[in-house]
Amino acid sequence: MLAGTEEVKVHLKKESIAEPRRAVVALPLPVATNCTVELHVQQAPAAGRAHLTLTSEVLTGPVIVDWDQAEPLAMNWEELIESLEPEKPTVPNRLVLPCGTENWYGRKNRPGLLELLEQEVPALYPNWQLLARKMSNRPFGKYSVSSDGELSSDLPEEAEDILNQASALAEADVAKRLAGGGSQDNNSLGFLTWLFRRCPDWIPPVLLEALHAGHKNHAFFEKYQSATLLLQGLGRTAKDPEVQRQTFDYLLALPVQGWKKDQMACASQLLSRTESAPKLLKREEVEKIAGIAEGKVLEAVGERFTSRYSYGPFLLVGLLRWRLVDPWALVVDRDPVADRLFKATQLLVDHLSRQLEEEHYLARYHAVLLQVLEELAGEGSNPNLLFDLESMTKPPSANS
Repeated sequence: MLAGTEEVKVHLKKESIAEPRRAVVALPLPVATNCTVELHVQQAPAAGRAHLTLTSEVLTGPVIVDWDQAEPLAMNWEELIESLEPEKPTVPNRLVLPCGTENWYGRKNRPGLLELLEQEVPALYPNWQLLARKMSNRPFGKYSVSSDGELSSDLPEEAEDILNQASALAEADVAKRLAGGGSQDNNSLGFLTWLFRRCPDWIPPVLLEALHAGHKNHAFFEKYQSATLLLQGLGRTAKDPEVQRQTFDYLLALPVQGWKKDQMACASQLLSRTESAPKLLKREEVEKIAGIAEGKVLEAVGERFTSRYSYGPFLLVGLLRWRLVDPWALVVDRDPVADRLFKATQLLVDHLSRQLEEEHYLARYHAVLLQVLEELAGEGSNPNLLFDLESMTKPPSANS
């Protein structure tokens, strides 16, 4: 029962009677806070009448639900259920980062990706760092390859052909590195991860293997910062549900303080960009991730807000896609976890509100966070909220 409730309506169906009935049980006083109400059914003897009793911690005692006093309804049971079905809470749309031709062609005396591929693919030692950096560029908000691994329909066939050649060369270099040869850095690996779901299927499991191996125990850990590439690369490329589940297992095994920007980005990318990943989580795992998101949102309260604080809200809204499993989960006034997330986000909104006059750039963050509050209430007005949140996070470098 929600705070302010003055009566409880119980709909009843009796086996021998076609018409259902509605019993309206008036409460002694309006409910002061949200609380649980239970309906107990007892039938003794088995052939006797059923006794229905309402109980709740806010009631002074059990309340009897009486069939004889209930109002007959001029509809059948199926029609009644359909009439009572509320509109389900909104679910944020899956995020697809778009592709275009803007990064493929040169502009302002800078070569485009196509020119660089034509230059580097025939080379004895391709400059993978140059290519990876170019692949990570996002002019006008569009990558060379979409996050679904698609290419623009306006791209000529020869462009896709040479990209596939570069992918094969990078794949061969990564395989050599794992065998003890190849190049001495992660640039070819970084290039492959910027292919998003176009990345070879065997790469994501190896990224996960490297994370488990840890620093100095795997070829991919050329330096401490390599974890950024491994984590965000997994978020970009993992399309197999089994690998996604294993990635969640790795992340959830970390202590809460072990979740930094890259761990949040990895989880957010899986939750926001795939249909399968949100459905892999159990309720207790959702609650753990929600607690992490809540803590990260609260960290920004009272601080000068920068793009690094966007990862908390991004993770939070990505997690709301668990409503694909339970449509009524993580909804304010129905789920205590959502209530905490709403309170934390409201504190951050209030904090930014006090700074808007002096720091106008915060208006962008403020507007998006107001939409986060709407989504937590299950009444989202921006179905592409995840796209706006993703664009608020700092664009990573080529090897991140």
